[in-house]
Amino acid sequence: MWITGVGTALLGAWIAYDLMRFESGARDVRVWFAVADIYESFGFWPGVLFVPALGALGLLALGWKLRSVRQRIRQPTKAQ
Repeated sequence: MWITGVGTALLGAWIAYDLMRFESGARDVRVWFAVADIYESFGFWPGVLFVPALGALGLLALGWKLRSVRQRIRQPTKAQ
């Protein structure tokens, strides 16, 4: 889970840097298609926050799954 959080933060910073370069006039910027589409439709901040939002959803899903696995391990199985 730590890797996902750190990776999401780094990728978000990279996308923010690329979008700032694009807004300052650079035309050789390449970003993920979904980020570019959100940037064109909604602007700078939604484009920047798209990847961190996906990462947060992924972390929530991982945490939920880890919690259910830990609960399953703690509960003894009933013999039939």
